[in-house]
Amino acid sequence: MIDERLRKVEKYKNDIINFFLKLLEIDAVNPKFGGRGEYERANFLEDYLRGLGLKVLRYEYLDENHFKRPNLIIELNYNKDKNIWFVLHLDTVDAGSIDAWDTDPFKPIIKDDKIYARGSEDNGQAIASVLLLLKTIIEENINLNYNLKVAFVSDEESGSRYGIKKLLKENIFKKNDFFIVPDASIENGKYIEIAEKSIVWLKFKVIGKQGHASMPHLANNAARISMKFYLELDEFLHKKYSKRNPFFIPQESTFEITKREKNVESINTIPGEDITYFDLRILPEYNIDEILNDIYCIKKKYEDMYNVRINVEVISRDEARKFTSTESFIYKLLERAIELNLKFKPKPIGIGGGTYARYLRNNGYDAVVWDMNDNMAHKANEYCKISNIISCAKVFLTCLLI
Repeated sequence: MIDERLRKVEKYKNDIINFFLKLLEIDAVNPKFGGRGEYERANFLEDYLRGLGLKVLRYEYLDENHFKRPNLIIELNYNKDKNIWFVLHLDTVDAGSIDAWDTDPFKPIIKDDKIYARGSEDNGQAIASVLLLLKTIIEENINLNYNLKVAFVSDEESGSRYGIKKLLKENIFKKNDFFIVPDASIENGKYIEIAEKSIVWLKFKVIGKQGHASMPHLANNAARISMKFYLELDEFLHKKYSKRNPFFIPQESTFEITKREKNVESINTIPGEDITYFDLRILPEYNIDEILNDIYCIKKKYEDMYNVRINVEVISRDEARKFTSTESFIYKLLERAIELNLKFKPKPIGIGGGTYARYLRNNGYDAVVWDMNDNMAHKANEYCKISNIISCAKVFLTCLLI
């Protein structure tokens, strides 16, 4: 009986793919990365959902730059005692270097089984799978064993302040809610993510003294001092916080020097300022305050040694305090659905990436993260596979039927 209903998914593939291509054309780059945000994409999606006959609840927040950040909620109620949520994000990162792309990142194209576009995998594939799930349930009038709820959420790529963090304060989620977050894939679906590392983003501003390159004795080169500081800090953190936990991929904490801001325009000018960012992904065994204290100590050392000021700003601090048990209802449900459809038993894993699951877990909810993809998120020539959209929709439907 389940097999018969699963076969119905294929029937609506073309309709969903056609809509998905149009959705990907709408720029939803997070404003933190220079984009317009999710507003237009959310409007387009809301119209489609209403066209399916669904009631859409909209929670919209104004960010610090006066961008409207929408979050859409839909519910299919079957008067069951458990609610299964799918939580997906509407925003994307920027395209990065356009020269690295073989096609226009905001004009999706299909090549064989792949759809190429920014956001096609992250988190577009999951959106398409859940839309295919909804379309099949509604058109075929399928009765589910659980109440189905879906959240299409903003601001996942930059701290979630106008997305899941806001929704958690709206009293939307209830005691008997369980969550599937289709936003990470290890080895194309062979693992279910049940734990995450804590994430800290830091901004360092080294302030020296600008001057002419021919007169360095009258300046204080912030670029040179900052490079020494960053390299010592990088080596210190990797050496002191070097524990490995085989449950996680990668097994160790990571401390990466990432974004650097532009300083002077002229080659013959010594920069008096350097701004650089670090991305820290920290195993739960470590205390974040201890790590920050060590960073401040090294900062003080360099200020005294080189007569500079170093400002340290914590841009984001997201602690992952809890994990989801492999004995939980939602883990067992998803595990069984994967086995039935894909003929393998997934393994539990922890990751360094950040998903909505961390906030749900920290608020006492059981959440699992699973998807099937080729790990193209944030890369040039990002793509998703149409076959994965269909396979995931079948797994999700199975979760609701067993």
